[in-house]
Amino acid sequence: MEDRATITTLKRQLRQTRRQLEQAEAGWYTSRRVESFIEDALETPPVTPDWVLKSGSPSSPSVGTSALSDIEYGEVVRPEEVFGLNEYDTAIAQERLRRYFEGIIRIQTEVMASVPFAGTVIFALGGRTSPGRSTRSCWRRTRRRCSSRTSV
Repeated sequence: MEDRATITTLKRQLRQTRRQLEQAEAGWYTSRRVESFIEDALETPPVTPDWVLKSGSPSSPSVGTSALSDIEYGEVVRPEEVFGLNEYDTAIAQERLRRYFEGIIRIQTEVMASVPFAGTVIFALGGRTSPGRSTRSCWRRTRRRCSSRTSV
């Protein structure tokens, strides 16, 4: 009887461990995709659309600007490490990025709805965008500046 209970317990623990592993793998793949996207964006030369360069007249459309910096994607800050004052992880990073882009969309579609509006230029200001990669280490690794890129 005890062996059967032990086997049942071990099977349950194995299922839980497999679920945890699947969740960890999914998180890793998501982190890797985001990291790859950010690295590609940093390596892509800035492109300024024609609509940004048009000289202004009173009827010219407005162009919004926004800055995105220090995402720290993949970093983990536990509350106990900062006296319970804060926490940060990939899920929080994703939520903040979602709110950031939703805010830009809301400004364009609601706040600027009555104004001729051409779009928004997002300035990727650099900073750490993935674990362990500071702007300084990026500079050393590629022998060129990796931050202060302009993205549209």
